[in-house]
Amino acid sequence: MKTSITKIEGITGFIQAHSKNYKKRSSRDVIYIPVHFTGNEKKDTAKNNAAYYSRSDSRTASAHIFVDDNEIWQSVSIKDIAYAVGTKGKYRHPKCRNENSVSVEMCCTAGNYKVSEATKNKAAGVVAYLCIMLGYSADQVDTYVIRHWDVTGKACPAQMVGNGNAEWLAFKDLVRKKIVAATAPQQPALPQIDISPVFNAAFYRERYIDLRPFDDATLKQHFLTCGMNEFRQASKNFNPYVYKEKNPDLQPFIEMTFKPEEWNMQYYMHYIQYGRFEGRVSA
Repeated sequence: MKTSITKIEGITGFIQAHSKNYKKRSSRDVIYIPVHFTGNEKKDTAKNNAAYYSRSDSRTASAHIFVDDNEIWQSVSIKDIAYAVGTKGKYRHPKCRNENSVSVEMCCTAGNYKVSEATKNKAAGVVAYLCIMLGYSADQVDTYVIRHWDVTGKACPAQMVGNGNAEWLAFKDLVRKKIVAATAPQQPALPQIDISPVFNAAFYRERYIDLRPFDDATLKQHFLTCGMNEFRQASKNFNPYVYKEKNPDLQPFIEMTFKPEEWNMQYYMHYIQYGRFEGRVSA
């Protein structure tokens, strides 16, 4: 995607890299998202790394974004070229280069050359955000989210290199989940009313085997966010299929008044607010 973006959303701060550590552009095509690690034996932070590359004038190296357990610091604008995946040797990847990639660097927050679970989780969020920004779906993560190792063969991130690496596969799966969660359609706002006429936790748990491990609070949340949309019965006194069938006047009213994604829920709402007082058949 052609981009002229400077900063990403949600960063803690921006410390511009030294001019010798990146190449300035007004815009550029960004395609790939290489993931790295800082490879430090001693503890390091995202802010310290960004500050280091702002001072150093001899590295000719950089990354766009540094992530640690708690913070995200940017060092190079997305529209500019970071010197992150170049090599004097042979490239492993046929297309990914500095010119068409945005690099995310994971810090070794606890030292010992290791990236923590907290840092991986935060980095996965950054990568997911970049995927969404570039127009990539969860199904495209395998193509466009890669390791430094995939580009040049460098052992980076060291704990994730190698074909079939379980830790890398888990990281990409986390990125996919974050993309799905961030792009899922928003549920319609639910009225703040008493749902007890259509919901009983014990009945709901017993009726659906997939819900039996859940406690009452989780069951209620499931019913509000999923169960009504799926037309599930959660009370012996109210069966949504019966209510819809026995009260045919409701369907044209609901479908003319509400959005399609709200239709199922509105049968429950109608019974709570009106139907039970009107003596309508409900079960």
